[in-house]
Amino acid sequence: MKGPIPAAGTEEHKQAKKETVPVAADQLASYAGQYSSEELFVTYVLDAANGKLILSKIQNGMGGGFLQTSVHWELRPVGKDEFLADDEGITLTFSRGANQQITAFILGAGRSTGITFTRK
Repeated sequence: MKGPIPAAGTEEHKQAKKETVPVAADQLASYAGQYSSEELFVTYVLDAANGKLILSKIQNGMGGGFLQTSVHWELRPVGKDEFLADDEGITLTFSRGANQQITAFILGAGRSTGITFTRK
């Protein structure tokens, strides 16, 4: 059984930090796009630029959103189809369809886990 996860920013958290894995720029581009959660009524926009995957916009409300914010969180690759926004404590685990195209991701944010975002 695993022990508790260290709090973000603590020395224990820094030691438990997952290693970055290399991802080619063309592979990063396959993750870019708009992903929506019907559960949260929100759309996340991901962009690939300069060899990085960025969460660049959050739109609250479905159908274009009534509130938008530009956040620019860098998502660090830590495994196959898994990215972290370290300072925010957010994990995105992507899933693929039968043709190996990215179809969705599962958001993990602290105690809130298993929130599905479907690619638009």
